[in-house]
Amino acid sequence: RGELLGYEDEEFGGLYEAEDLLKPFQELWSLVSSFKTKNDEWLNTQFHQLPADAIDQETEMMFDVAQRLVTEFGKKSPNQLHVADKLFCNIRDFKKHVPLVKAV
Repeated sequence: RGELLGYEDEEFGGLYEAEDLLKPFQELWSLVSSFKTKNDEWLNTQFHQLPADAIDQETEMMFDVAQRLVTEFGKKSPNQLHVADKLFCNIRDFKKHVPLVKAV
């Protein structure tokens, strides 16, 4: 990227390391925001209008990402682990209701 600006790539080594270091944090907060938004949307939509297959796919993806983040933060960040674990539990609890949505 630095080459586009006329810099040698080595000059931005620390930037790439910081980007890699911050990626899980950004991913966690994006997932928290996404789940909160979707959860509110799903809970405030009439039951017969819920897109069951989309909800199933989205919750499955969110569940997988949350599970990976719990593992990742468990190794290095206890505060973020708490957030990731709570999010994981909320998604897991929501997922229990998806079969009911799909059945209707």
